Amino acid sequence: MSELVHQLERQSPSRFEDILRDNGFPEELGKLLDDTVAALTIVGMHPAKLRVAALTIMPTTARQDLYAHRLIECHDVDGLSWSLTQIGEGLAQVLAADVPAEDDADRRQAEETFAAILAEANEQLGLND
Repeated sequence: MSELVHQLERQSPSRFEDILRDNGFPEELGKLLDDTVAALTIVGMHPAKLRVAALTIMPTTARQDLYAHRLIECHDVDGLSWSLTQIGEGLAQVLAADVPAEDDADRRQAEETFAAILAEANEQLGLND
């Protein structure tokens, strides 16, 4: 997700506000955290039948931010069943469609970052022996 945040940060700072305005979304959604916007973008990239699972495993902070802005709703007491509201669904689709195309340098950087994270996790778990 951090690679997507990095890609989105390269866009102009007002790009998210432009997306909201151009697509008729409430301007208070401009207060969403960057990580929340990235998480919602990733959810929008998933096929509709996988979005419930994507919402369930997303970082708690992002899920709470989406819930506070009424972009998702919970369907059980345990907080395990989430779905996008109509506005959340629309915003997720618009954000996913607006993701800049990944070039070779971005792909290579993402692969190197992932390899470094994986190597560090393996080191901490003692799996490199």
